[in-house]
Amino acid sequence: MKEYFAQFGPVKKCLLPFDKETGFHKGFCWVGFTTEEGLNNALQKDPHTLEGAKVPLKHIYIYLYHQ
Repeated sequence: MKEYFAQFGPVKKCLLPFDKETGFHKGFCWVGFTTEEGLNNALQKDPHTLEGAKVPLKHIYIYLYHQ
């Protein structure tokens, strides 16, 4: 997933939480970009297509990563 979002700009963190009981992901993710340009580029696309599935922006939490 990090590789996918890297096309929009440099990604510092990417997290896809999984349900411990089912083993499936919870249906949302967080993506932290190091630049505003990367963040804005990712926000321009809706929906994103990840592994053949269309994922709307409302399920992707895109933010500017600060240390």
